[in-house]
Amino acid sequence: MMIGVLLGSVGMAVLAFSTEGWIFLVGCVIFTLGEMTAHPKFISYVGLVAPADKKALYQGYAFLYGVIGSGVGGILGARLYVYFIEQQNNPSALWLTFSAIGLLSVVLLFFYNLAFGRRSTT
Repeated sequence: MMIGVLLGSVGMAVLAFSTEGWIFLVGCVIFTLGEMTAHPKFISYVGLVAPADKKALYQGYAFLYGVIGSGVGGILGARLYVYFIEQQNNPSALWLTFSAIGLLSVVLLFFYNLAFGRRSTT
C-alpha cells in the first residue's frame, strides 16, 4: 500500500512540474498506477484485521473516507484552488501540497507498520 501511495504522490509532483501535455499525461498515468496499487491493498487490509463476525461493519466504516472526502473535498478543494491558482497564481504549489500530503501518509504508514505490523514467529 505504501508503494501505491508513493506512486500517487510522485504522480502529483510530476503534475506540478508539467509544462507540456505529454508530461501531464505521464503524471496522470503514474498517479493512476499508484491509486490502482494502493486502493485494493487498503480494502484487503481492512478485511484481514477485522474480526470474522464484524468484517462487514469494518468494511462499511472503511468506506466512510469516500463520504467524508466527498463532503469536505469540494469545499476544501475550492478554497485551495482560489488560494493557489487565483490569489497566488501558482498551480504547482497546489499539486505539491497534495504530493506532500501523500508523502506524509507514506511516512506515517511506515511508522504504523513498525509499531503494529505483523511479526514473524519463526
